[in-house]
Amino acid sequence: MKENNILEETKMFWDDHFPDQCPPIDARCEEMIVYRLTKQKQPGKEDFLSHKMRYPSRDFSPLDCQACGLSVHTDYEDVLKLKNRLPALRKFHISIGRIFKDSGVVKETPSKNEKSHVTWWVRTGYQGIQHHFSDYNA
Repeated sequence: MKENNILEETKMFWDDHFPDQCPPIDARCEEMIVYRLTKQKQPGKEDFLSHKMRYPSRDFSPLDCQACGLSVHTDYEDVLKLKNRLPALRKFHISIGRIFKDSGVVKETPSKNEKSHVTWWVRTGYQGIQHHFSDYNA
């Protein structure tokens, strides 16, 4: 477990598979409402595994740090466009949920097609993420 003081008063620990300097020093603790694509209508634990946890032997360079986080969006239209743009994601559900300050840290990581993309690095030991999310269309 790696220690990282994002804020002086906040000590968070990260899984050993996180590369050095990850999460980045400019990531912050913040509460926010986000959208995430999930395989199940009612999100489960497996919907909140990072790419690095799903594919531990895959090389994600130069985005190793981002691969240790979870992809979420702050804009519904943005995540809907992503879902419709990529055939592999069309069967996924859009879930809405809340990120709490004690769950980890976030940083805006927009791309050409996903302006509201945020990477959320969940701290070691944080349990029950799936209980903070529900199907958006329910």
